[in-house]
Amino acid sequence: MILQDSPTLLAQFGLFNALNDAERDRLSRRLVVQSRAKGELLFRSAVAAPLLYLVHQGQIKLSRYSDDGREIILDFRRAGDVVGELALVGWAQQDDVAEVAEQALVSAIPIDELTPLLGSNCLFNTQVTHLVVQRLKQMQHRYESLCFQGASSRIRQFIREQADAVGRHVGTEIDVKISLTHQDIAKMTITSRQLVTGVLRDLKRQNVITYNRNRILVRNYQALL
Repeated sequence: MILQDSPTLLAQFGLFNALNDAERDRLSRRLVVQSRAKGELLFRSAVAAPLLYLVHQGQIKLSRYSDDGREIILDFRRAGDVVGELALVGWAQQDDVAEVAEQALVSAIPIDELTPLLGSNCLFNTQVTHLVVQRLKQMQHRYESLCFQGASSRIRQFIREQADAVGRHVGTEIDVKISLTHQDIAKMTITSRQLVTGVLRDLKRQNVITYNRNRILVRNYQALL
């Protein structure tokens, strides 16, 4: 465990920009940053007391499981993201599983320490509301894509979204560092590993993308639309 007492610990998290120095300092002194290994669970259902997790480094996978045991990957959270934000508005993420997908540094804040700030700091309340609305919009967008898009289109959309979220522009191309297997992509797009492999090969053949185990290079973003 790495004990941190610097107010700068929260600086990478936009959610806390609205806090004043005293509020930020008080929270920072309570944080303990822990190293979490790949495969470790942050939480499964609502077993533990509600916590807001802060991802300082690495990657966290959010999933749900169907009644027959199939995993559906909801999202990946990276450095600067938080996990468990819906608990701030009283919505327990009882069916979600948060698992370390890539060696991570994570800290946590009890929800009951943040709740008073929602009442006393209007700007913080607005920040939290904005974050929750964005998450709900993402969920709605995901649902609509499942209802109205074909499987191949969802895979192409996934590549676009990753390019938008974590892509690095290199000239006219976009370099996307992504340590996901074809099975992971299938679980995110509710498709099959075989279809993901086929779509990626087709896009590579059309010179829309190239890819390997660790990245996708988007050569023609418009062709993914």
